Amino acid sequence: MEELIKQASEFFMSLGYFGIFIMMFLESSFFPFPSEVALLPAGYLIGTKEMSFIPVLLAGTLGSLGGAYLNYFLGRT
Repeated sequence: MEELIKQASEFFMSLGYFGIFIMMFLESSFFPFPSEVALLPAGYLIGTKEMSFIPVLLAGTLGSLGGAYLNYFLGRT
């Protein structure tokens, strides 16, 4: 299981900011995906100046909101 999470994290982080969006979307929807898998590597990449803080913040926030809205609309219908 640990290897699967590591591979998923590396794959999504290779997508850049869009990968953070997707991981946070999955975390906030009904898929059992921990947000730490997305945000810890993103924090490291911010520290090494490979990513910027504001786009990571926006991608994470929008992904989280998107997953929450998906759950809301699925529950409403």
